[in-house]
Amino acid sequence: MESTINKIEIIIQHSSLNKEPNYSLCIDGNGNVEYNGISNVKTIGKHVTKLSSNDLKRVIHEFDDVYFFSFKDSYHLSDSQQHQPQLLQTSVSLRLGDKFKNIKYVEGATRLPSELKDLVKTVEKITNVDKLSGRERY
Repeated sequence: MESTINKIEIIIQHSSLNKEPNYSLCIDGNGNVEYNGISNVKTIGKHVTKLSSNDLKRVIHEFDDVYFFSFKDSYHLSDSQQHQPQLLQTSVSLRLGDKFKNIKYVEGATRLPSELKDLVKTVEKITNVDKLSGRERY
């Protein structure tokens, strides 16, 4: 597993044209976590921390538990929802060894799996990015 561990990259990005938080989170195979707060967040700018090896394994386990690679590549609003104002958009990507998957979704999208949203919340909690972004209460 160690060779796979070094080939890990996890990126989560949130963006919106409204007052929703805009920030990104990147985790590498060494457990380095880089948060970049862009707007409507508690902490603006870059903030770097490091996960313990146990927490890094826990993050990877969270992706495995929800069968991340089995999700669709995107989840959009239905035609009847298109009139809604621009909602929070999220992109989650995982590189694990030679496997790569990027999923994009819009908050409120039709058939958006709750497991995917819960995964993002859990990863942000493990990395403490939820506190930097101010989203620890959601």
